[in-house]
Amino acid sequence: MDRYPDLKTYRTAKGLTQAQLAELISAAGKAVTQGRVSQWENGSLGYTPEWATQIEAATGGAICRSDLIFGPAPQEGEAA
Repeated sequence: MDRYPDLKTYRTAKGLTQAQLAELISAAGKAVTQGRVSQWENGSLGYTPEWATQIEAATGGAICRSDLIFGPAPQEGEAA
């Protein structure tokens, strides 16, 4: 399975608009707006554990909730 470090990378790789991604996330739980997706992508709004868990579920684990909350873990060979 492909893994993505953040929403924007996932969204663009899948060819989704922010509104389409909001619908996908909404289908996994609480309703999400395109505006909230935009705020997450531009960093003006952080992720709660609940939202991160819902996003992880909506993307089938392609986006890890801990990456959203704490940032992606360094890959092998990268400085921590």
